[in-house]
Amino acid sequence: TGTGGGGTGGGGSSGGGSVGVITSSIFDCIFNTIDATLRANRFNGLKATGWTPANKDEAAVFLAHVFHETDGLKTMKEYCAPGCCPQYSGSWCSISAAPGKLYYGR
Repeated sequence: TGTGGGGTGGGGSSGGGSVGVITSSIFDCIFNTIDATLRANRFNGLKATGWTPANKDEAAVFLAHVFHETDGLKTMKEYCAPGCCPQYSGSWCSISAAPGKLYYGR
């Protein structure tokens, strides 16, 4: 009788495997609003980066940030991108945007 957690990963629709403490079943649970094929592709893309979180806290922060910024991996670009703050320079900032590029907040 344990306190829960643990698990060895694997299973899930993302084809198994893990990125450090981020298992495919955890990834599936967090990003459960996208279809299984897209979710598996995104998880495999994460694995392909070679990044491994140092601990569970780093993994949780990373996954929360990704979920928030991508609407649960539904978008790769901010929804308001074309209309959000196209002018970056002002009395408070002398940096000019590269032509044709948009910059987004975090």
